[in-house]
Formats: sequence, structure tokens, C-alpha cells
Amino acid sequence: MKDNITGLRGPEIDQKLYNYTAVFNPDDCHDDKSAQIVDDEAVQMVYRVEVYADDLSHALVRGKQITNLQRMEDMTDYILTHPVYGKQDTFTRNEIEQIREEAIEIGLFSNWIMIEPTSVQCNLVDDEELLRTATLANTLEHIGHTGDLAEDYLKELDNDS
Repeated sequence: MKDNITGLRGPEIDQKLYNYTAVFNPDDCHDDKSAQIVDDEAVQMVYRVEVYADDLSHALVRGKQITNLQRMEDMTDYILTHPVYGKQDTFTRNEIEQIREEAIEIGLFSNWIMIEPTSVQCNLVDDEELLRTATLANTLEHIGHTGDLAEDYLKELDNDS
């Protein structure tokens, strides 16, 4: 068999700075954030990452990777939050093994790593102000129609009576 090798080189691409934000809200529809309970209170986790990338799709992938790495590091303090051993300064090997086995048994690691973000946003840092202005304008537009929608709803209720 003969090889037919073609040498190619892609164009040089300037990387730009992006903001990647992932929000993990425990009240979302995913129903997968039971590990985000601290002292019986749900905690919303927000990760904001500045990442250099070639384009938006690469920024999304890289931002997710960095967020997942940080979440893995966050998870390593599970011993300090353990209900029985959390206040101890020293641990026996048996206690460490027991804590680890409990964590695996209840799915602590897989539940924490496999949760889906409630929302992800990614944009060029240079477009940040533009996006804030557009979001504010959109929100104000929506609020402006709320009164009309309520009035139409009340009219429908009167017509049904």
C-alpha cells in the first residue's frame, strides 16, 4: 500500500478574551443539585471564567473544562463538611476509608460532577457593555408590555363571567 500524504497548515488565528459564566441553581428543573445544600440551605453556584480562545465555540469548551476542574477542586473539601467527622483535626486511616466509601455509596462524586448547569453564557469581553445595554433594553421592553398583558387577561376574565 502506498501513502499519499498531503502537508497542510491552517491559518494563524488571533485569540480573543471571552467571559464564560456557568450558573448552577439548585431550584432549576434538572433536579440534580442536591449536593449544593450547605447547612440546610440551597446554594447557587456561579463560576465566571476568563478564557482566551479562537472563537466562541472554543471559549465554551474551554470555559466548561476550567469550570469542571474548579468544581472538582471544590469537591475535595467534602471531608471538612462531613456531618460526623467535619470538626476533627486528625483522622485515622479507617475514618478516611469510611468517609470515602460513604461518599461513593451515596454518589457524592458522580452527583457533583455530573450536574448540568442551569445556564451558560459566553461572550467576548470587549462586547460586555454592549450586551448589558441590550439586556437592559430587552427587559425594559418586556416590563413595558406587562401592564397590557395584565389588562388583556382581566378583560378575558370579565368576558368569561
